[in-house]
Amino acid sequence: MSSDGEDTTPPARGGGYGRLQATERWLRTNPRQVSLLVVVLVVTVPFFQQSVGSLWLVFTYSLSVALAGYGLGLRGGVATALVATALLYKHAIQTLAHPDTLFVVTTRLAGNLLITALTALAAATVRAREEYLLSRSRLAQLQDDLVAAFAHDVRSPLAAILGYASMLREETESGQVPPDLVATLCRIEANAMHEIGGFDERALLGKIAKALDASRGMGKDESRPVESGVSVRTVSFERLVQELANDHQLFVMDRKGTPIGEQAFTGHPCFLLTDHIPMPKKTFHSLERLGAVKLTLGPTMLFASQCIVLIHHALDQG
Repeated sequence: MSSDGEDTTPPARGGGYGRLQATERWLRTNPRQVSLLVVVLVVTVPFFQQSVGSLWLVFTYSLSVALAGYGLGLRGGVATALVATALLYKHAIQTLAHPDTLFVVTTRLAGNLLITALTALAAATVRAREEYLLSRSRLAQLQDDLVAAFAHDVRSPLAAILGYASMLREETESGQVPPDLVATLCRIEANAMHEIGGFDERALLGKIAKALDASRGMGKDESRPVESGVSVRTVSFERLVQELANDHQLFVMDRKGTPIGEQAFTGHPCFLLTDHIPMPKKTFHSLERLGAVKLTLGPTMLFASQCIVLIHHALDQG
């Protein structure tokens, strides 16, 4: 790994598909090394052409053009094809008749440009596939984080409601609760088990995944019902925070903030967590204008799900 973040790791050694895959990735992620390799190949071809005499057309610049198109993109491939055509013309004009020179140069240029287009397209396709897989991985992580966030705020209150409803239903037998509440209490228990599917993380994840699927194709500032008691809404982060600031005290995680154990919480606190991508500085300034308080959970970087546990522990201690 170079100082500028460029991956300079050579292709992994070994046989089979793994080595081929490592070589392919190395070509796409090391433009400097690929550029050097292309230059060496382009400079070497004329020497081979001169050494074989009349058979010089056997040696072409196809490999150089292919490497440039795949590793450097369309512009790099086209530039390499033009340089190769100039060198080819210089050699052909000395050994071939004028019509033959035009034919060879034209056909080789067209072939090299076609090679450039195909290799650049192949590299772009692989990059798009990697981005797609990465987006799927991020979506899965987002769903896990949402489950962790809702595990305490949803499961615990529902469990308390269910327990209280069950206790009241048992007390109806002793006459302490009006009998007409029995049907309502039974409906609460039935809805909890059938509509939600339980209080385990798998059931909550299923509800969240269904809501995320229903949000596909939604425009800005739209709201869409998913099922009874569940709806999705597309809203910007800034607008959502502004709405929350109206009746919540905002807290944002920051290493230089106040230790959470020293912070007093009153009213309805709202904690803002981010993933591994840092929050932009301008967003921090906007939060400060809304009265957000910076908190720290310690010097160690944690996952959002871990932060939630520590935050709830601090609230319980208060």
